[in-house]
Amino acid sequence: MRTGDRALLGSGARHRLLALFIGLVVAQGATAQNLSELWLRSSEAGAKADAQPADYKADWQAAAAYRDYAEKVIAEASAGWKDVARNASAKAAAYGAKAAALRAQGVEGWYWQGAALSTYAKCIGWLQAVKEGTQGKIQMALEMAYTLDRTYSAGAPIVALGEYWFTLPGVAGRSVSAAEKLFDEYIGLYGNEPKAASAAWYNRGQLYRETGREREALLDFAKAAALGNERAAAVLSQR
Repeated sequence: MRTGDRALLGSGARHRLLALFIGLVVAQGATAQNLSELWLRSSEAGAKADAQPADYKADWQAAAAYRDYAEKVIAEASAGWKDVARNASAKAAAYGAKAAALRAQGVEGWYWQGAALSTYAKCIGWLQAVKEGTQGKIQMALEMAYTLDRTYSAGAPIVALGEYWFTLPGVAGRSVSAAEKLFDEYIGLYGNEPKAASAAWYNRGQLYRETGREREALLDFAKAAALGNERAAAVLSQR
């Protein structure tokens, strides 16, 4: 991670992150309440983890909370979103790494570290993530989570690892075949879970479309849309 991101563990950086958050909320308007709630949840979880320096559960829960906040900021994509999401995901990754160090056989620390670093990579771009060594940390964390308990959080390590292989640039070792195998595995286990599965159907639809299997792609987009995936619904509406 960048030096500035490591500094987020300090109280001064927390104030800078809060300032960025306030600016984002002012710009957001209608989404301010949602973001405010996630911010408060993550800051409270972080404070709890900081107050208990060797508490595995507190650390991974702080990682999860900050990562969820960062993902929401990215989804809203308002002014300043990259800085806010990058900083929040860096904090999440640090808490996840701390949890993994405390309990190497615990899936939660590894999973949330990998998920947070994946979010961080969205903010800085994959090429920069490869350059600074973040890519290797993502792969290691997600593979560890998959090995320890692929069924954690309704199969989250499976779909996260699939997304990793699918979104990775070709120059960094992208593997569409590995991604497809993981999406198939996930859908086979959790394909009808309304909240958990829509992203996997959508991602596999994208993969099918990229590899020239348009009929299969449309079926997957339809399934994702039926489960509430807005991106899949948008794809179908453009036909």
